[in-house]
Amino acid sequence: MIALLRRRAVRLLRELSVLRPVVSVLVDATADAALVDASLDSVRAQPVAGLEIVVVGPGMDARVARHLDEDWRVRRGDGRRSARGRYVLCLQPGDRLAGGAIEALLAGIGASGASVALGSTAHDVPRAPLAADGRSKGLRNHPDAASGRTSPTRLGAAPQLVWPLRSARMLFRRKGLGPSVLTADPVELVDALLAAPSVVGVPTVTLLDPAPRDARFGVVDDPTPELARWLERSREIEGVLGRPGDESVLDAWRRGWLAGEADRFLDAAERMDAQQWAALSDHVRVVVDGLATSGFAEVPVEPRVKAWLAAQDRRADLEAFVLARRFEQGEYPTDVRDGQVFAVLPVDLPPDLLRLGETETPLVTSLRRLRDSAPGDEGTARVQLVAYVDRVSVPQTPDVTVLLDGQQLQVDPAPDPEVTIEAGSRFQDYARASWGVDVPTSAGPAELEVRVDVQGVRRTATQPLDLSHLPAAPAREDRPLADDERGRYAQARLQEEYAARRGSVPLDPQLAYFQSYDGRSATDSPVAIHAELRRRRPDLRTVWAVRDLAAAIPEGAEPVLWGSRAWYDVLARTTYVVTNIEMERWFRRRDGQQLVQTFHGYPSKTMGIGLWRDKGFTDSRIAQQLERTSRQWSLLVTPSPEMDGYYREHYAYDGRIVAAGYPRDDVLVGPDADRIRDDVRRRLGIGAGKTAVLYAPTWRDDLATNYRAARAGDFFDVDAAATALGEGFVLLLRGHRFHPPHTSPGKTGRARLIDVTDHPEVNDLILASDAAVLDYSSLRFDYALTGRPMIFLVPDVSEYTAHTRGFLFDFAPTAPGPWADDTAGVVAALRDLPAVAAAHRAAYDAFNQRFNRLNDGHAAERVVTALLE
Repeated sequence: MIALLRRRAVRLLRELSVLRPVVSVLVDATADAALVDASLDSVRAQPVAGLEIVVVGPGMDARVARHLDEDWRVRRGDGRRSARGRYVLCLQPGDRLAGGAIEALLAGIGASGASVALGSTAHDVPRAPLAADGRSKGLRNHPDAASGRTSPTRLGAAPQLVWPLRSARMLFRRKGLGPSVLTADPVELVDALLAAPSVVGVPTVTLLDPAPRDARFGVVDDPTPELARWLERSREIEGVLGRPGDESVLDAWRRGWLAGEADRFLDAAERMDAQQWAALSDHVRVVVDGLATSGFAEVPVEPRVKAWLAAQDRRADLEAFVLARRFEQGEYPTDVRDGQVFAVLPVDLPPDLLRLGETETPLVTSLRRLRDSAPGDEGTARVQLVAYVDRVSVPQTPDVTVLLDGQQLQVDPAPDPEVTIEAGSRFQDYARASWGVDVPTSAGPAELEVRVDVQGVRRTATQPLDLSHLPAAPAREDRPLADDERGRYAQARLQEEYAARRGSVPLDPQLAYFQSYDGRSATDSPVAIHAELRRRRPDLRTVWAVRDLAAAIPEGAEPVLWGSRAWYDVLARTTYVVTNIEMERWFRRRDGQQLVQTFHGYPSKTMGIGLWRDKGFTDSRIAQQLERTSRQWSLLVTPSPEMDGYYREHYAYDGRIVAAGYPRDDVLVGPDADRIRDDVRRRLGIGAGKTAVLYAPTWRDDLATNYRAARAGDFFDVDAAATALGEGFVLLLRGHRFHPPHTSPGKTGRARLIDVTDHPEVNDLILASDAAVLDYSSLRFDYALTGRPMIFLVPDVSEYTAHTRGFLFDFAPTAPGPWADDTAGVVAALRDLPAVAAAHRAAYDAFNQRFNRLNDGHAAERVVTALLE
């Protein structure tokens, strides 16, 4: 009640304009509640006075009720008109502000005198390059938000968009990696640019397409249908901006155009016909020629290279460049010559085109408290200073000068490998860019002036100093990987060593390598193949890849830690590779190596070339995918000969196939099945007479957040089901390995819930359960071997078939059992399992005869025979 009264009072004051916020943050609340929560929690944690948080979008109440109740600064709104602040920040659901981000941005605006501040996001790469004029005044160098240690999933120190409210209409369209002004109205955009007396950084202007784009992870944007209209609108804006006296605004527009929307179209050059390419190339040439040399040099190097290639009509080189850079996430090696930094990129270009300016190579600084006082001096505090020039490796300790109020401080080199690891760079080593500095404890909030010279590259920045809020250095924990094995830089070096060893060391005919999924457990078909191979060839040395050396592996095997130097060495030398997922992108099968691909489920969903075409992949990208998938296989395991054709077609595979059934299913029909069932039920605490139900949904492509993660769907309310079923049931919740775990408090009078997502062996759960609730998961093919009831929760079957993923063949015959649309339908079926089993007995038999006839308990024997032939 107090919070409610306080919220009403403050809102009344706002209406009377007595309290006017400085910053309004608009959060789109139309998405999944978890994403909205992530955004709102990060905004509410900002230590900024004069902050209002406006949630916008229809049907938002349930998603934001907690925030409305807990924080009077949060209120409903209908978009830009609802914002009262001098500055407006727009967030997409799921975007999270780093600690102190708004504070740092306001500091940069104040220091530069700008009325417009543009920053950048860090969704997909661990760095967040910031605007040039504000980088030394808190934007890049804020100790919490912009230390260069930004998480790949968080918004960097400079938010996506901060704009004076009076200047432009605020629309948020999509994620980007550069500064963005987003609007659907070119006239409004021009007015906004002309109204800005100064601009921090180079704006990227995005002209929005009213038609929504497919936002699913992995779906490739095809902008070519928009090309003609987009070029026409771009020319219109250029015409308005090209008035005498407006050259600086026109140049800012052109730089942003090349770095933003033009870059999007240049990436799609492969999709264009000759006429489209000519139109794009001609207009890019006009824009590039219209920019002064210095202006073109301010465009970030990758879009600069693409624009130059387009302007030179080097289409083939542009397409090859885009393909080569597809998975590099903005990372590239650099070379330093005469104090200048040059990007090393896979294309023949004039050297000046590859020169990086200070905007792309700023000085990154951060501070951490090491201890309260230095030995023998109680008046100082020891801090760790990190200071490196972004994208410039540090081969030896750089020259550094640190000043506080004009006085030079004592600086001692203190190399720290964590600096490189936390920076997240694949190509630059910053371990030597770390120093110990003694600062007076009497110093209040102040700024350190930091000057660094590394390989002749000189940069200066200011680093905020506030001992009362300085984070302490984290405790160094024991880690399974060594310092020279941890982090992206170390892994990239190990991959280079692997490539060299792959071509120089002989294969070991006595060495066999096994991996299952990403190494968190030894399971699936590789386990069954391992047992049979050990039985026939006990002379072989078998090695299992594991994420943790404490992970259980089969008897007789040796563990090798995923990502370790020993792991790369095994992959370079082993003769046999057995895996149930695709190998890493850098892996290449050697001549003489045998790679057995078992996959981890019955092929029924759209896959390979069909799936990639559905996602909009171009021919070159499909070829790239085939190179890392079927081109690496030497033996493919399929469950039946009828499935062979799908792999031949969808992976363009012409190698060996053994249609042997799935080794993973041998145990389900083996002599130990009853013993395993009793043992697992005992270990899970499933009492006699209890009905155990396995709930195992698959992941949805449209909920994916990366290629190995996805949010779980919400079709089945497990808590409501537990209450309805009562204490006679136990629900085994098996989330997909892409899903986060389910948590729910235990309550009496209802079914017990056990989250078994992390249980290492799914066959244990199949055998221990009495029924299964499934959807489109291939687990239904394995579960059918038990003959026990299956209930299919498939309310979205039409959507899934037509849009979400789709199937290789009709889904209906592969789902023998009752179909349900909601939790109530599932509960009704589970309450009468004997009737379900009786009604579908003939369907189960027909299903197994069609799909599982080779799953007779001897599949592993047939696979090993083929492997050793």
